[in-house]
This record gives sequence, C-alpha cells and structure tokens, in this order.
Amino acid sequence: EGRGPSPPVRQEAEDDGVAPVKLEGKVKVNVMNVSVKKKNIFEEDPETEETAKAGTDELEAWILQETKNLLGEEEPSLCKFIMEKLATDETEAALVDELKSFLDDEASVFVKKVFAKRDALGLK
Repeated sequence: EGRGPSPPVRQEAEDDGVAPVKLEGKVKVNVMNVSVKKKNIFEEDPETEETAKAGTDELEAWILQETKNLLGEEEPSLCKFIMEKLATDETEAALVDELKSFLDDEASVFVKKVFAKRDALGLK
C-alpha cells in the first residue's frame, strides 16, 4: 500500500502489431490506440535503391572517364561490358583476362581500380 506504482507490464502483442500495456498499481491504464507500423524487411527500401542507383551511375561515369584516359576516347560499349560483368560477380582475375585484349598491360591495374571504386561506393 505505501509502495508506490508498480512498473509497467507488457502483454502479448496482438495480430495487428498493437500491444496493450497495463500499468498496475493505484492507476490502471490500457493503451490500445497506439498505432505501431511494422516494417516488412523483405520490401525494397526506396532510399537504399536510390543510393545504389547513384553509386552505379557514379561508377559508370568513372569507368567512362578512366577508359577515356587509357584509350584516348570514351568507350561506352566497353563500359557497359564492365558494368555487366560486375553485376554478375565476375572475379578480378577473370575480368583482367577479358580486358587484356583492349587494355594490354594496363588491364590488371585498371581492374584493381574498378573493384576498389566499386567497393568504396558500397556496390559489392
């Protein structure tokens, strides 16, 4: 009787995600009108999609510039080829082998830079 109010007691959550809470002691309150929005972890997050798109666009622009520096002109088809290979989780070694015919001795260093840029942009 002289102990003061008891701590809140949480009851099991209902199917709609709203959990009634009762404060026991001198005052009883039932909180039923609190709306709790559940987030579906399997839904695509628009913010994450936008960030990935921006990173992909930045990587593509970077590849275009780097290939221009190496070859003297932009090579959009080469850039597209590299982006497709990255999307299929191509290994560095395999990509080097495929690019040797275009980039000769520069292929290895170029591919290392591409993978480093991709990783720095969080596009793994």
